[in-house]
Amino acid sequence: MTFTKFLAGAAFTAALATGSALADTAPMDQIVDGNGIQTACTGVGSAKDHPEFQSWPAQIEFANAGTQYLSGVHVVITKDGQVLRDTVCNGPWLVVKGPGTMQVKGSFEGMVDKSETFTAEGPHKRITLMFAKAPNQ
Repeated sequence: MTFTKFLAGAAFTAALATGSALADTAPMDQIVDGNGIQTACTGVGSAKDHPEFQSWPAQIEFANAGTQYLSGVHVVITKDGQVLRDTVCNGPWLVVKGPGTMQVKGSFEGMVDKSETFTAEGPHKRITLMFAKAPNQ
């Protein structure tokens, strides 16, 4: 492991654990373009049915142990050790498009989901980040 990869991994872990001062809050239902990818935090109300978001290649969903949607999840998307997006999504979905294979990690109320690898190009796919939070009654 190179020192650079070690530092990138340490920064990534620290960002998730602390809720990172680097993380922004994603605007709802608006496309954010940066670092070679596009993202949009959505999934609530009529915007979730917007045809544009339905056709995006990757739909990252946030859920609890009862498979109920969660919001307010801190999401970090990386590619080759570089952070492409560090945001808090106040909706249940973050849709993503961009070239290549990426990794996503999420944290919610101190819980961190395992990293998921995905491609944000090609046909629509759903990636679910599951957190061990009890279902709502």
